[in-house]
Amino acid sequence: MSSKLLKTFYLFLILFFISPQNTGASFSFNISSPSATLITSGSQEIDISVNIVDLPSESYFRVSLQKESGGTYYGYVQNNNNEWAKIQALSGDCLGYFKVSDLTTTLAGLKYKIGDDLFLDNGNYVLKAHRFTKTCTSYTEGLNTIPFIVNLPTSTPTQAPVTQQPTTAPTSAPTVKPTPTKSPTSKPTTSPTPTEESEETDEPTISMSDVKIVEATPTGLVAGAKTTNKKPVVALIFIYSGILFLGYGGYLLYNMKHKNEEIDGG
Repeated sequence: MSSKLLKTFYLFLILFFISPQNTGASFSFNISSPSATLITSGSQEIDISVNIVDLPSESYFRVSLQKESGGTYYGYVQNNNNEWAKIQALSGDCLGYFKVSDLTTTLAGLKYKIGDDLFLDNGNYVLKAHRFTKTCTSYTEGLNTIPFIVNLPTSTPTQAPVTQQPTTAPTSAPTVKPTPTKSPTSKPTTSPTPTEESEETDEPTISMSDVKIVEATPTGLVAGAKTTNKKPVVALIFIYSGILFLGYGGYLLYNMKHKNEEIDGG
């Protein structure tokens, strides 16, 4: 072999190894044509187109929302059986997502919703698409994102009807009876031992049979009366009054008798 042909052969080998190989590096996909970019309900369904170029093998696709600052992915995607598959972590199971088996597919239509079981803060989000291999061991993110706005209605807490309580009459405070004050027990007064002076305050019962009215005598007006040291004042007043009354009556009888004798003698 001539040296010229040998040089051409070596050049061909060099160009063969350094030339780019067709390893599927041209595969790509992006999302477009969402039916809405404002989400006002958890059950709102949004249609999204996924544009695919040179799909290398059977794959699973999904779309999901994420906050602009990054973090968790939210929502549900409808699969080929019209079932809603909840979005998992990127390392999770992908077999519930939308499956594309035909490698000639250039457009896949997906449906997405937030779901009524998720609570999202209202605000700005982005929609992203991901492609997973059929074994869910690796994934690829789409070339673009689409901005979305979530504006879910704020639930107003329903106030329970106020049940009017029956008006209760104010309970009157119990009347506190004053504790009876014990009156000081009067100590029995000890009667003094009867003396001549204290006995004058007693009022003995005097029987008329004990008093004998007689004519006046030089030794006294009352005869047969019992002599005693006791001189009840009240009793003596009644006695003396009676004696005077009897004496006065005797005096009147005497005058009347004397006048009659004078009339008869004259």
